[in-house]
Order: sequence, then C-alpha cells, then structure tokens
Amino acid sequence: MSTLRSTPAAAQPLFIAHGQTTSGDSVAIYWRGNTLSVSTSFDMVGGFTNGKNVFFYGKSLNSASLAGAPVYYKDGVQSLLPMTTEDKALSLLGVWIAQSQGFTVGKDIYLYGEGYCRAGRSHPIFYKNNSLYALPLRSPNGAVQLFGVRIGPTQHFAVGRDIYFYGMGLDSLVGGSHPIYYKNGELHLLPRYCSNTNAEFDDITLGANSGFSVGQDIYFYGTASNTDGSQQPFYFKNGVLHSLPLSTSDGKLRLTNAWLYKTQRPVVGHDIYLYGMGFNSSGQYPICYRNGVLYALPTATRDGRLQAGSIHFTDVGFGPSQGFAVGNNAYIYGVGEDHSGQQHPIYYKNGALHVLPMTTTDGATAFRTISLNGAQGFSLNEDVYLYGEGYETTGGRRPLYFKNNVLHPLPTHTNDDGIVLTDVSFLTSSWLGCGSHLLPMDEANGF
Repeated sequence: MSTLRSTPAAAQPLFIAHGQTTSGDSVAIYWRGNTLSVSTSFDMVGGFTNGKNVFFYGKSLNSASLAGAPVYYKDGVQSLLPMTTEDKALSLLGVWIAQSQGFTVGKDIYLYGEGYCRAGRSHPIFYKNNSLYALPLRSPNGAVQLFGVRIGPTQHFAVGRDIYFYGMGLDSLVGGSHPIYYKNGELHLLPRYCSNTNAEFDDITLGANSGFSVGQDIYFYGTASNTDGSQQPFYFKNGVLHSLPLSTSDGKLRLTNAWLYKTQRPVVGHDIYLYGMGFNSSGQYPICYRNGVLYALPTATRDGRLQAGSIHFTDVGFGPSQGFAVGNNAYIYGVGEDHSGQQHPIYYKNGALHVLPMTTTDGATAFRTISLNGAQGFSLNEDVYLYGEGYETTGGRRPLYFKNNVLHPLPTHTNDDGIVLTDVSFLTSSWLGCGSHLLPMDEANGF
C-alpha cells in the first residue's frame, strides 16, 4: 500500500475522500491531479490540506490498546491525540469530531468538536497541534452560564492569528438556545433582538460556513424563526443582528419565507453574496442576497455551448456549503431537474445559470447522473474546480471533477502497487430542494 509523504506545493488540484478496496479495507485516499494515493487503513472521519501537506483524522484501528482513540495523520505519520488537558482540569471518556472540523493556520493544526466527560455531560473542545483545550461555558464577566455548546462542521474561521468557533449554546437558566461564538477561546453571546425591525426572533440557528470576515468586520448569517413560525434570513455584523428583506427592490418578487444555504468564502471584493431558497403561495425560487439586496435567480438557460436550446428547470437544489468566490466572481453549484425528470449538474456565476456537461470532451465517458458534493468547489491559479461523483451510462459509480466546465473522471486504481477501489465517498452530498415546483424564470443575465 502506498505511503503518504510530504509533496512540494504544485499547481495541481488535490481531492480528499474515503475509499473501500477490493480486499475490504477502509482507507483514506487523495488525488493530486489525476494520480491516486492510498493511506493506511483506519476509521477515517475527515481530511484537509494546507496546500502542501495532507491531513486525515479519525479513530485508530492499529492496535487493541489504541482502538477507538482519536488520531490524525500528517502525510501518513500518525499522531495520537490526548484525552486530558495539560492542566488536568478536563478528562474525557470520548471525543466526537465530525467531517470538516479540521484546519490549519500557519503551521498550527486544529481539530474541534465535543468531548464526553465522566459526569455524562458533553463539553466543547479543540486540539491545537497535539494538545487538548476546553472551551468555556461561562462568559468572562460571568453574566452568561451555558449548560452546553454544540459546534458543528465548518463552524470556524480565522482572521489573521485570531481563531473563531461558533454554534449554539444551551442556556441552563431558561432552557433556551442562543447563537454564540468564541474568539481565541473567549465566549460571546449573540442577541436575538433585531436592530432594523425592532423585533425579537423566536429561534436563531448558525449553520456550517456561516461565519466570515470582511476586513475587520465579523459576520454570521443564517435563518431564524419568527414568532408566527415563518422563516427569516438574517446576518450579524460585529454582534448586531439585522434581518434580510423578503421582497426584491422592484417589488416583482415577494416572499413569505426564505432559507439561506451555507456559502464558503462569500466575499467578492467588498461584496457579500448569500444564496438560498425563497417561498410564497405561487411556488419556490432560488435566490441570492448581494450586499443585503434580494435577487431572484433564473431557472432557465439558453447556453447552447453546453445544451441545445433552452432548459427550464422545475427544481433546483444546493447542498451545504456549495458557494464560493473566485477573483471577482461569485459561484454556487448544485443540481437542477428538468421537466422530464433528468437531473443536471449546474452552477450560477454572478447570478447567471450554467449547465455542466455529462460527457467528456472526447466522448469516451458519459454519465447518467452527476452529484456535486457540498463544500467541494475551489479555485487554483484562477481555475475553477468542482468535484463529486456520478453513475456512468455503463452503470458504474465513479469520482469526477470539472475544471473550468470540462469534465474529468478520476482513476480508481493506483499506478504503483495496483490497489483498486470498489467504492469512493467524498463524505457529503447535494440534494434537490423540497416543496412545490419552481416557477420558470427566463432571465439569465445575472445581476
């Protein structure tokens, strides 16, 4: 089995996944460009890269004494993670770290999640390199005391050397939940009172990838529940809560409810793009907020380079974290379903709809369906990459990626030691929106 090792940074995409071999081994895998590498067997939970090194984390399977212990691998070298803080103040029986809860800042490696204590309670924790740290349940001035905190996948970001974690806190005094964040380990409570409507939301949720910075300003966004049960998109800017409008500026679209999807790196220059789905009595609409202004996204395309004629989609869906920015362009990608029920991989670029091909340029490989997975779009040297998996017309399931709209299947066997994969998973998936069908909107010119 090939061994992971440090590789100089190169202008090649790097894709990380979980695989199953013909011998039944569960393995961590990655592709650098089109070359597949396979790690040693272990119970993989997630993986990430800093552009040079490849990291995997999960549970050890190497020996009875270490079975189930949290570990991470850096270029194939295992590090066992401790269950006790250095000051002995917190000792854990177990650790829960999910997908997309690992990252690097400079040379420091971070993993975060929840630890389970002897008292039967959970506690928010993080690892910095090989040391365990407990996140507090009390604010610095003692005004806030929480019963527990849940920090989910990709609920982190860094601003310089400042590390932010965020999620939901359970208030032990009144039994409610509150949006919270940590800055360098210090707890902060976010309000429910909305400054621009003079109203208080009944429930507020911060999801994956919903925190980011623009210059020195700190933002969080999500979807809140009003007291009447309707859904209201919102954002925090430097701790102040603002609701987002449910009508376009020209009044042509008026919504009763709206959801925001999670977007990686939603900032293009000083513009902020937040994508979602809006609802009213007539149907549902893919939407985008650009700097707080609502736009309806088109559900039809006439891009003859990719598909003949016009395609009208009756349903469009985005998975978690399927938006990102590249240079001066804002992207979100997912899947669209046409009137015949055929699903197509799609993306929006600055509000204009594009359909991705289902066949390689040489015609050698064609797919029946393609799923673009959440949190798996990125840029490299101004090239735009999307990756996921699909079912070939011959029946087989295969990993793939798009580079600037060109489809590339990924190999499922190594070149050096003949390992063949029978199954590959990128750990997350995209799905269609639910509810009534979308109304056709022909305009595809963007903002």
